[in-house]
Amino acid sequence: MGKRVASAVHRRDWSSLFNRAVVRGSRAPAGLVIAVLVALLVASWVLVYTTGGTRSALPHLFYLPIILAALSFGLRGAVATALVATVVSGPAIPLDVATGDGTFHRVFQPIYSLTDDTLLAVGAPTRFDVLPYRTPDLWFAAAAHAGR
Repeated sequence: MGKRVASAVHRRDWSSLFNRAVVRGSRAPAGLVIAVLVALLVASWVLVYTTGGTRSALPHLFYLPIILAALSFGLRGAVATALVATVVSGPAIPLDVATGDGTFHRVFQPIYSLTDDTLLAVGAPTRFDVLPYRTPDLWFAAAAHAGR
């Protein structure tokens, strides 16, 4: 029974510590918060890049600066930080750093009716921009063979 009471007290202490940290963080000077945001974004990028790319769960570290920005600057700060995190974590880091995997793009092509020239659909084939140059069916077959 004594362990249960100690556990409840321990949880309450962590909760109050977290609440105090949030309140203090929201009152921090804007320049300091921006410096911390930049440091967190850079640290997240370096950690994700040096551990091999975005295939792991580490890209979720980019949520930390977004949450900090929301606490300090509200919705606008969170959106601005999320956009920066998107640019930093998206095109700047491939799926696999060693092989450069992840360098592909979609090409949107309209599909028209030959009889009345109306738009029927839009196709979105994938184009790969890495060596060795292969057609998409060969890339997808290689990925299926590798189990990805």
